[in-house]
Amino acid sequence: MDAALHLALPFIFLVLAGVNKKHALMLLPLAILPDLGRFLYIRKGFHSFFFIFAVLVALYLIVVAMKRKKHAKELLAIGAFYLFAHLLLDLGSFMALFYPFSGQTYALQARIVLVDLIPTLILGMEQGGLSELEQGIGGVLSEQGLGVLVLVGSIIVYLKYKGKEAIKLG
Repeated sequence: MDAALHLALPFIFLVLAGVNKKHALMLLPLAILPDLGRFLYIRKGFHSFFFIFAVLVALYLIVVAMKRKKHAKELLAIGAFYLFAHLLLDLGSFMALFYPFSGQTYALQARIVLVDLIPTLILGMEQGGLSELEQGIGGVLSEQGLGVLVLVGSIIVYLKYKGKEAIKLG
């Protein structure tokens, strides 16, 4: 997915969810941070759970150093949302999700196809290299479309339980 959508979609969802706009805007570069690996020729490492964890630890240390600890939960939640949204929006691309522990790349293949006029979700995981995948040709919904639906669904769930103490961010 292109950088504009990696930036726009998660930001719009956070704003609709009522997250502090200043914080959402301040952390917006995290939404495209995993793609910076392309320029360093290590894309594999930037699209991994270890990378996301390392970035969130660094973000926490920065927040504490800036003496903004009272906003730490919200800032970490926003940062995590941007980084995981990036992975969701790249569902159809090969990613080394467990790098540096494993260099194996995976791509989620998800399609909603019409079988006897009934929408059917077909999920598959493919191992491989960094080759290109067909993305939704002949299907009703591509991997990226599924990623967008998951983001929309997460916002709907968040909005539904926004007032509940268990999910309250700040």
